[in-house]
Amino acid sequence: MASLQLRPYDPEDCAICVAVFLVDIMPHKVHIRKNCGGDGVCVPDLRLKATANMDEFLIGSTGNVELSVSIDNRGEDAFESMMYLKFPSDLSYVKVDKGKLDAVTCGGPQKQASGDSHLACDVQNPLPAGKKVRFKVLLAPAGPVPKASELNLTVVVNSTNPEVTEATGDNSVTLRLPVMVKVNMTARGTSFPPEVYLNASLIEDKEVQQAADIGPPVKHVYEANSRRPRDADDSPGVRIPRDASELELEDEVVSTDVVVEDLASQSRGPPWWVLLLAVCGGLLLLGLLALLLWKLGFFKRKRPQDQEPLNPPEKNGYRLSHGDEAL
Repeated sequence: MASLQLRPYDPEDCAICVAVFLVDIMPHKVHIRKNCGGDGVCVPDLRLKATANMDEFLIGSTGNVELSVSIDNRGEDAFESMMYLKFPSDLSYVKVDKGKLDAVTCGGPQKQASGDSHLACDVQNPLPAGKKVRFKVLLAPAGPVPKASELNLTVVVNSTNPEVTEATGDNSVTLRLPVMVKVNMTARGTSFPPEVYLNASLIEDKEVQQAADIGPPVKHVYEANSRRPRDADDSPGVRIPRDASELELEDEVVSTDVVVEDLASQSRGPPWWVLLLAVCGGLLLLGLLALLLWKLGFFKRKRPQDQEPLNPPEKNGYRLSHGDEAL
């Protein structure tokens, strides 16, 4: 509700004014329609969710940091709802990616004395009850190597009509992106000479005054290769202790169950009686087969006198069979 008051004209108020002659003050009330319930007081409940498209920021990365923002009003209408983003100087503002139906407008980021930048975005005025707004804020790396070891992004949302104190816990989100560098390191080494033979008995017999009394010197050569972004400042290094006597050797006990098998018994052949039974069985089978063939006449041969002549004899124009000539 707005109150409008009109008062009589006073020449001393301004040099050029429209003369309005009123005897009394006339108050008027102008009602603004709001979805605020029966009491006419809107109490919103803004809920903020913010996530990044990465869990860590890699040195040398050229991709943008995409901050996905979701604002949901679970209460009554929220007037002049705003979203504020605080990001470090290692990132620069690119743009806001929003949908066609989301009325989100952002101004330019403001540089603060601390070096951080503040971005203010008008979400929607008013933001109706039950309305959800989604958009993305794109941030680009400002330099090859961030100055800080961690990038902190703080997002806050509020409105001119305040919420209840118990509902303001979800109005701010802080995202922390640790600055990391991926390094692919390989190391190898060799010794000159590769092998040294020492006679411990000779060393015990004489007094050792210097290292040469123990044996020849051994030279170790190490080579370390690192594949990393050229913008990274740290260089790989190898630490070698001076006193090797303080080194702790890791030992490990491995227990294995062993089954002993008699290989001599495995190399032996079958018992002699098995071979004897096999030979006897084979001979018996061969004899039965021969007897069967003999019964079938397989071994019976035809003699010449038992065969029919090729040209049987003829008498009186008739062929004689075997034995008919006597008749």
